[in-house]
Amino acid sequence: MFRENKLKQKLLRGETAFGLFATELFTPNWAPVLDSVGYDFIIFDLEHGRFSISDLSVLLPSFRRSACTPVLRVPAPIRPYVQIPLDMGISSFVLPMVESPEQILEMRAFMHYPPKGRRGVAFGRPHTDMLSAIDRDATTAEANDKTLLIIQIESAKGLANLDRILAAGGIDVVFIGNADLSLSMGVPNDTSPGTELDTAMRTILDKARQAGIPGGGNLPNSSAAERFAAMGMRFITLSTDVELLQAGLKSVKD
Repeated sequence: MFRENKLKQKLLRGETAFGLFATELFTPNWAPVLDSVGYDFIIFDLEHGRFSISDLSVLLPSFRRSACTPVLRVPAPIRPYVQIPLDMGISSFVLPMVESPEQILEMRAFMHYPPKGRRGVAFGRPHTDMLSAIDRDATTAEANDKTLLIIQIESAKGLANLDRILAAGGIDVVFIGNADLSLSMGVPNDTSPGTELDTAMRTILDKARQAGIPGGGNLPNSSAAERFAAMGMRFITLSTDVELLQAGLKSVKD
C-alpha cells in the first residue's frame, strides 16, 4: 500500500543522505527540481520556516513518484503537527530541541498506530492514495514500519541527557543542531577540530554510533561534511533554500 520510505532505506543500508532545509521558497515542483540534482531529502520547516500544515497539500503531491523524500520539522511533539501531515503523506519527521526521553515517547506515540502508539485511523486520505476499502490491520502495520524519526540535540541539557534520550528507543537519526548547541553551551559556533563545540559534536556522534544510530547535522561546506561523515554523520543538510539561492545568485553576479 505505502510507497517505500527511500530515505529510511538508504540510511538502513549504511549510506549517506544529503538534503536541505526549506524555510522560505514555495513551489509545487520541489520534487523534480531536487531529483534533477540528486538530493535525497528536503526538510520543510514548521519550526522556523514560513510554511503551514495547509501548505503541504500543495508541496507534497509531486513527491509521490520522486526519489527525494519529504521530511517535516515540527515545532513540538503535539498531535496536530504529526497526525495531519501523516495523513497527507509525510512519514519522516524532525523533532527539535530534544532534552528528555519523554519527548521521544510522545512523538513516537503520535507517529504510530496502536499497539505501538496512538495515531488515529483515517483512510481515504493521500497517505492511502485516497482508498478507504483496505485491510485495516495490514495497512496500519505497514505504515508503522515506514516512519522515520530524526531528533535534534541542540542544547547543553540535551547533551547532558543524551544517554537517557537514546535509551528511549525508536530513534532513526540523531541530528546535531550546532548553532543552538553553541549558544546553549556559551561557546562560539565553530566546528573546527579541537574546539569545544567540535568535542561536543564528536561526543554526540560517538554515543549515537554506539547505539547503532546514524548521526546528522547541518554543515557549512563539503570539507566539513567529509570530516564529520568519517565520524558517522550520514544525514547531512548542506544549507537552506534561501542560502543556496543567495549563493547561486552571487556566483552568477560575481
